[in-house]
Amino acid sequence: MKSALPVLVIAHPGHELRLFAWMERERPLIFILSDGSGGAQSSRLDYSVAAIRGAGATLIEGSGQRSDREWYAAILAGDISAFTQVADAITAAALTMHAPLVVSDAADGYNPLHDLCQAIAGAVAARIARDSKAPEFLVSPATANAMGTRSIAWELEDETARRKRRAISANTPLAEEVARLLAEDI
Repeated sequence: MKSALPVLVIAHPGHELRLFAWMERERPLIFILSDGSGGAQSSRLDYSVAAIRGAGATLIEGSGQRSDREWYAAILAGDISAFTQVADAITAAALTMHAPLVVSDAADGYNPLHDLCQAIAGAVAARIARDSKAPEFLVSPATANAMGTRSIAWELEDETARRKRRAISANTPLAEEVARLLAEDI
């Protein structure tokens, strides 16, 4: 039997940086819903792939195949097939690796894809529970105004903090967003 690995489901490239130390320690399977192109129509996926691989984690096949615009069009059209397809892919990977934990972006009422990310990950956890031991399900804020109460927090050791800062600095398309997030909630 293969080792059990947790699963991280995030809405956009760059969100993995919020959990960088955990990602290094746990080496989860990661699924990214969007390519992160937003209105710029330029994918940010490669930056996240580099950070994920550098941390020793694994990207689930099919990550980042849809643009933000494609996701929003699916939402407006009420097309659930895109959401069930990614839930199927994540569930299959999670069951293969006997995922004891599913973590996702937290609903924040700010970005619909963040909110749906939590819903998709919750569905994945429920699907896993049908076929295996129910995993723990936690959420991580992608924005400072995420809903819920903090339950787990830790301080980074100096070297871990340095590696995280290097990974953040390497993600140049996020420089403005990172500055805003640091100003909101370190």
